[in-house]
Amino acid sequence: NRMLLDPAKRENFVDSAVRMVQETGSDGIMVDLEGIARNTGSGLTALMKDLSSKLRPQGKIAMIAVMSRTSDTAEPWYRQYEYAELAKHADYIQIMAYDYSYAGSGPGPVAPLNWVDDVMKYAVTKIPSEKILLGIPSYGRSWSYNGSKWITSHMSMAKAAQTAVKYGVPL
Repeated sequence: NRMLLDPAKRENFVDSAVRMVQETGSDGIMVDLEGIARNTGSGLTALMKDLSSKLRPQGKIAMIAVMSRTSDTAEPWYRQYEYAELAKHADYIQIMAYDYSYAGSGPGPVAPLNWVDDVMKYAVTKIPSEKILLGIPSYGRSWSYNGSKWITSHMSMAKAAQTAVKYGVPL
């Protein structure tokens, strides 16, 4: 959060990221900042603007991963991911269309299709479709109740498929 809110720290991050891309011969960089404060939207956009302005002249790409949103008003805790503003600067935007249900939410699907559809319908109103990368889950969750709260653990897709077969649940 401090890096996004402080121009000098943002500049240091950008310079370090550009140097890493150059030193490793990478095609570019994916910025994946999660759990950031709600007041960091303009800083995140500034970061992508500065990063892309330094990478593009070198033929490198600047991508960003963003949390899923379904409308301008839904998911207010993710408004700092300003899709339209980020799209002005990022070459690609990967939308993390997973964790609909998560460790603190209680049992549920990781990425129900109707929700992923809503996420994408909203995304294309803010981001040019050719810039959108859809991030999909490659895991499942196992839920159990210990008498006072839900406990969850991640499982690989292979383990999730085995568990579904064991209990007769279609995938």
